[in-house]
Amino acid sequence: MNARLPLALTLSLLLVAADAQQEAARKDLERFQGTWTVVALENNGKAVPAAALKEAKFLVKDERYSMQGIEESFQGRLKLDPGKTPRAVDATFVDTEGKDKGQAAGIYELSEDGLKICWSDKGERPTEFKSAPGSGARLIVLKKARK
Repeated sequence: MNARLPLALTLSLLLVAADAQQEAARKDLERFQGTWTVVALENNGKAVPAAALKEAKFLVKDERYSMQGIEESFQGRLKLDPGKTPRAVDATFVDTEGKDKGQAAGIYELSEDGLKICWSDKGERPTEFKSAPGSGARLIVLKKARK
């Protein structure tokens, strides 16, 4: 019976850690909710001109997101992992009928009223908030829209 105690303790600690990580992800996802104004956008090392971002919005409702008001709009689902450093986000891109059409691995950083996301659909998660030519990385800098 005493031999089972360490195993039970280990399992309990793993469950507590998993619950804490799920709670942290839930809290971050809660902060993602709403409408965000696109402050800057770089794709593959090329900055999108500010004039082209004038109407751009990043919208999040539950785990679903969409980017609107730019030439290439997209939508999908987000999965956050705040337990990684930097914090990780996985995105599934979907078409207008909700069918999966790709995946991206990324990182994110939340501030008081800002959000930065850098992701790539080339299979490797970026390690820094940077979009270099040929990297396939997209960097989005967002500011929470005022109500």
